[in-house]
Amino acid sequence: MLGYLAGSSGQMLLTTLWTRLLDLPSDRLTALVAEASRRGWIKYRQSGSVIEVRFPTLLTPEEEKARYGPD
Repeated sequence: MLGYLAGSSGQMLLTTLWTRLLDLPSDRLTALVAEASRRGWIKYRQSGSVIEVRFPTLLTPEEEKARYGPD
């Protein structure tokens, strides 16, 4: 979530400072992201090397919009 709020998305989200601090192999990190999605905590989709991670239950639409900066 911290990497997402800092502007990272997709595959880059899994390589931020915040995820590196977890000191997990990438396959384990991906498995945890998938498990969080199964539990309904986040939205995660992967198709080949394309990854989408969203946090709809944690951010309001206004907070989501603020992530992208002013119009």
